[in-house]
Amino acid sequence: MSNSTGRDRRHARARAEIAESAARAFARKGFHGTSIDDLAREAGVAPSSLYRYFEGKKEIYEAVVDNIANVILAPFSDPLLSSLAFDQRLEWLVRRQLSIVEGHREFFITFASERASMEWELADEKNFAGAGYDRWVAAFRELLEEGVADGSLRPLDTWNIAYLVSGAVSATIFRWIRGRLPVPLQDYVPILLDMILTGIRSENPQ
Repeated sequence: MSNSTGRDRRHARARAEIAESAARAFARKGFHGTSIDDLAREAGVAPSSLYRYFEGKKEIYEAVVDNIANVILAPFSDPLLSSLAFDQRLEWLVRRQLSIVEGHREFFITFASERASMEWELADEKNFAGAGYDRWVAAFRELLEEGVADGSLRPLDTWNIAYLVSGAVSATIFRWIRGRLPVPLQDYVPILLDMILTGIRSENPQ
């Protein structure tokens, strides 16, 4: 391994560790209420050390959102999916998505409460949250394409349906984190699946 490769890996590992600890700090105080000192304290480093890896608080927040997006997307690449029928794949993925959100509930609460102001503040910068959402929709679209190809679903516009599916899941998530749904997220899986599949399932599934 070359020295530069080793440095790059250490740099990437340090960024990942800072982003992981920053998620806890942002979950407690939100983006606006969290200072660089708070982030450094959570990471166990001096504030000046953060600037070796990030330009500032906004870039750290972006890394946190990107990390969570990667965690949410990871189940779509799980080898287990290839052994499941379409309905089973969809149910497994929806359950995994909701389980991940439950595990990061405090961060999602602050993210939801600050989303409007963050979009305004970062209007001139790249929409990192929107990019993550688009990747999520694309993953659902690929799943739907597989369902159409194997005859589980009737022919349909998979892009539009992917936005509808992801919209239904995200609406359920945001209602839950705001306390408007009184039971665990997993209890809503049968409702979501019934709503989604009733409209798109093939009349003669293979």
